[in-house]
Amino acid sequence: MPSPADVATGNDSSAVGTAIGQALLIDGLNVAVPRYTDAVTPAAVIQAGATGLTAVATSPTVLEAIRSAYVEAVRRTIILGLAGICMTVPVSFAMEWVNIKHVAERRRIQESDLPTGSEEATTSVEKVEGF
Repeated sequence: MPSPADVATGNDSSAVGTAIGQALLIDGLNVAVPRYTDAVTPAAVIQAGATGLTAVATSPTVLEAIRSAYVEAVRRTIILGLAGICMTVPVSFAMEWVNIKHVAERRRIQESDLPTGSEEATTSVEKVEGF
């Protein structure tokens, strides 16, 4: 059983999700931009970013085509987030929900120097458990 110090508390899954989302967006732009217009390369659109599309577009028609390609690429990224939520929410209902303050209090009581049979230790545990 790992100790509390061994348990990871970082947002590793968020970092992985961001990297996957970025890859999906770039791949989506590489696929969608040529489908909507030949006037601009996907690399130019990716380099310009969402706020620089007007600088890349040569006409209002091309700008509209690039925006449509961006919408298609962003839609794929949003679907990733939705799929992640759909997988994690049902799993979270199956997990045991505990109050970490109570768990920490129980550990503190167990690690204290009080004898296990003393009335004070029994009373403290009963307060923590709420019974």
